[in-house]
Amino acid sequence: MEAVEEVLQRLAGLLAAPFEKYYVWWLEQWEETAHPWHLTIEVALVVLVLWVLFVKRSYDPEKRGFGDRAPKDELTDKEIDAMVAEWTPEPLAEPLGEDEDDPVDEQVVITAVDGPQVAVEGHEGDVLNLASADFLGLGGDPEIKEVSADTLEAYGCGTCGPRGFYGTSKKHTDLEDALAEFMQVDEAICYSDTVACVASAIAAFAKRGDVLILDDGVNHTVQTGAFLSRATCVWWAHNDMEDLERALRAVTKDDRRTGANKTQRRFIVTEGLYRNYGDLCPLPDVLALRDRFRVRLICDETLSFGVLGATGRGITEHYGLAPKDIEILVASLATSLGSVGGFCAGSTEVVDHQRLSGAGYCYSASAPPFLCAAAHWALGAMKERPELLETLAAHTQRAQRALARAPGMRVESDVDSPIIHLRFDDAAEADDEVQNARLRDIERLCLDNGVLVRRSRYLESNDRAPPPSLRVMVSAALTAEELDYAVGEVVNAVAAVVGGGGRGGGSSGGGRRG
Repeated sequence: MEAVEEVLQRLAGLLAAPFEKYYVWWLEQWEETAHPWHLTIEVALVVLVLWVLFVKRSYDPEKRGFGDRAPKDELTDKEIDAMVAEWTPEPLAEPLGEDEDDPVDEQVVITAVDGPQVAVEGHEGDVLNLASADFLGLGGDPEIKEVSADTLEAYGCGTCGPRGFYGTSKKHTDLEDALAEFMQVDEAICYSDTVACVASAIAAFAKRGDVLILDDGVNHTVQTGAFLSRATCVWWAHNDMEDLERALRAVTKDDRRTGANKTQRRFIVTEGLYRNYGDLCPLPDVLALRDRFRVRLICDETLSFGVLGATGRGITEHYGLAPKDIEILVASLATSLGSVGGFCAGSTEVVDHQRLSGAGYCYSASAPPFLCAAAHWALGAMKERPELLETLAAHTQRAQRALARAPGMRVESDVDSPIIHLRFDDAAEADDEVQNARLRDIERLCLDNGVLVRRSRYLESNDRAPPPSLRVMVSAALTAEELDYAVGEVVNAVAAVVGGGGRGGGSSGGGRRG
């Protein structure tokens, strides 16, 4: 018996020896080290490993529980029904306050489109549409519908694959060739979504370490592209050429200090026709500063293409310049061409780079061929029917003259812009909540009288959003009588909500039915 106890004691000593030596070493290190916290962390990790290996219970699929814990018995159908009846899901967003309006209640559901007239759910009779960016009215043309139907019958709805794999059809390449020829550039590349086109093009050329010099008034899509690029963003006051020069000087000075100008790419970023303001980019002045400071230009012509210029080539043609004067030009197929998607036009180098670096091109399903056929047809119609652009220009000026009579509001858009922003005269004093409440009342009054018009809305997180406005969109598809009626009702609604004026003559004209 004594021999057994002696053997056990020796065995215990052998097992304890390493721990004893570690204990002694640890105390010595603690006394000799000025910052012994790494020893504490080491001990904590050793304890954690031992706990995981010997204490923590692992999941047992057969027991459907952890360790020794026995699984619960199967629930009966009655118990399951009772639990479901008692369960209350948590809301995905914070509940609205008493003074907050539900945005769902403000939605307008369009159930049918017939040219410039639409049918609105819950509203009797046709409604004149002053909320569409189909500026030339080609989206509702019977022939574009016929072309789309024929292409759908021949090609189906598409492969749903990216362009670089198996998503390209002849309709895609035909449209790109036609756009390049129309814009008088080397090549064009089409995206299946306008937002993805703008954001992807910016992020394809600007990376971390590069500099984007952005107009403070660019829309949220451009801001998203700048954010995705991870480039350094330098902002300049909207359409202020003196401030743009200041920003360029600051970037150049910083480059000389750091030596970054040898590898750094720098871009001025603007819009041709600004979505949030309805004014035009002073392109000749921007190009002069671009050349002077040796930077490149990215211009979003989403709204100016098919609107400005004698043939609809956009902001460059408006100023008597060529599209190739802009290095990276992006535009939309979803506005004047009445389709879906966007495109970028420019040199072969600019286009080919996006075929491998444009995220919206490489990783998105290609557009259905019938949408490409629709845009191709609309492009041809725009070339063959220049009277559409003339009608749009005449309607724009006619609408602006009438809307200038709206009491308590002012027109802030350029005279050539079919996007007309009306903002309150007291916008500087009234907060956004008060202004949006007025705009909602104006929207409702207009809809009650057969006119669809919407206010501009911005994300709450957008700290560069302009003041609230009523946004009137003019279309060449409207007759002069319809336009007079529609803008007259807008003026009447403003007068009723803001006060200070009589009727604008919309209802008395009866032109909506004309």
